[in-house]
Amino acid sequence: MTDYCEIEYTEKGVITKCDETHDKRAGTFILPGITVLEEFDTIESEDGRIGFGVYVPEESQIYVAGNVPQEIKLKALFHELAHWVQDISGIDFDEDTANEFAERLYNAMASVETHDKRTENARGCDKQTGGD
Repeated sequence: MTDYCEIEYTEKGVITKCDETHDKRAGTFILPGITVLEEFDTIESEDGRIGFGVYVPEESQIYVAGNVPQEIKLKALFHELAHWVQDISGIDFDEDTANEFAERLYNAMASVETHDKRTENARGCDKQTGGD
């Protein structure tokens, strides 16, 4: 249970500072800030690992390398969002789960995008042939 939380809005996003009795599973959470670092093609985490993104729980902030192809950037963002969900749920971070979450979310997004393009193309064909 949270006895006290302080929220600070900064250029880097939202920082939430709670006392030691804070229970992340209490049902209240703040979405993480997301910063795309356009000049970076990799990011080093606090534990020294190199990747395309990092979630910093103490800041409730996600950083994503911006100087990478769009697919990598989105998968890195989705991966770090999985870590945020794990964090607010009180679940230990798990890389395999975060990778699977990122892949599934990216594929779902790509599927919707493909469906939208097909629908748009079908409408274009209807207009050309005089159909509705």
